Amino acid sequence: MEYEYPNAANVYLNNLLIKDCSPVQGYGTLEAPIIVVTKVQNLHFSNSLIINNYSAGWFGFPAGLLYLLPRDNLFFYNNIVANNHTQGNTPCGAIELGGGSIVRIANSIIYGNSQYQFITERNSHRETQVYISDSLIQGGTSPSILHVASPVTHGIRFHWLDNIIDGPPMFLGDI
Repeated sequence: MEYEYPNAANVYLNNLLIKDCSPVQGYGTLEAPIIVVTKVQNLHFSNSLIINNYSAGWFGFPAGLLYLLPRDNLFFYNNIVANNHTQGNTPCGAIELGGGSIVRIANSIIYGNSQYQFITERNSHRETQVYISDSLIQGGTSPSILHVASPVTHGIRFHWLDNIIDGPPMFLGDI
């Protein structure tokens, strides 16, 4: 069942610790992203730590651990997404983006996630724009990205702005 909330203009996910999670049981198999946010106008995701989780795709299709497809804007600031892994043979990534939104990623670390750092999804009639700045991204401006094909012609365009670092983060202690 799918519900829409037309009055959900702004959703804020702030100060989250998502650690050591596994996929939920879905129709007899372990399949589902850890967080799914769609159909809201603006999503503000900030100051959060997402580490050491497992993803197995979504019903046999590639999926991101974080499935973030707002209608208009995604603000992804001051987050760490690191050391997340894949279970099974379905290609998975740390963050799935798309939906024709404008995505702004800044002051974040996206590193050490198995298979892909990003999965992109063409599921809108407008192009998704992703602006990344002041962040440590594994692979720098050429990270591992899985582009999921669909019949929609509009895709995703990455804009690499200032201060993109590629190198192992120097975490203090275990994360």
